[in-house]
Amino acid sequence: NSAFFGLERQIYRLNEAVTILGVRLIRDLTLASHIFEAFPQSAEWTSFSFSQIHSRSMLVARFAQDICRSVKADRHMQGQAFLAGLLHDFGMIMLASHDPNEYRLVMNKASDLSQPLYVVEKMNIGVSHAEAGAYLLGLWNLPPKVIEAVLFHHFPGSCPSGDFQPLTAVHIADALLPSVNNGIGCSVSSQLAMKYIDRLGLKSHLNQWEVMASAYAGKLQDPV
Repeated sequence: NSAFFGLERQIYRLNEAVTILGVRLIRDLTLASHIFEAFPQSAEWTSFSFSQIHSRSMLVARFAQDICRSVKADRHMQGQAFLAGLLHDFGMIMLASHDPNEYRLVMNKASDLSQPLYVVEKMNIGVSHAEAGAYLLGLWNLPPKVIEAVLFHHFPGSCPSGDFQPLTAVHIADALLPSVNNGIGCSVSSQLAMKYIDRLGLKSHLNQWEVMASAYAGKLQDPV
């Protein structure tokens, strides 16, 4: 019944929810919820809310799924894009949970230098949130295309694939949606990789995706 799903009426029975959403979607949402719950926010971390990251990730997931539909990708790819969108930024929560003070310094430095967060993470911690997240997902044997999307979502051009992938949808969704607000002024979203978009021949779709992004952006403050 969350605004996240955009249903036109209230759902009161579990079997009805399963029928509407599907077993795979409920499985993926449950998996993501358990992963986020494994890294609770401590009192030491105040730069952004973990729940905001989770909420935004769910919107990225829905948007990525819609981007797949817009290019007529099959349901399997839509599902992989959805799951990758749910999990693309949970590496930030891992790093912020592990050492809140160090990660706050990293975010401050990224803001001061106007550098992408993942670049400063790599320089100062030795690993980016994308790498940390992808590594853990690999240990859990998640699908390779999901891991690939998490690993490369900030710099998709580094992925050798030359066609539309779950990575493509997640990168575009992450780049077109506003970043999570934080007290540091550090952007946690991607910058749209236009060379990558051009390489895949997708530039003609950008206007449509920007309109879709505007609709999703209005839901960022809605409870999910």
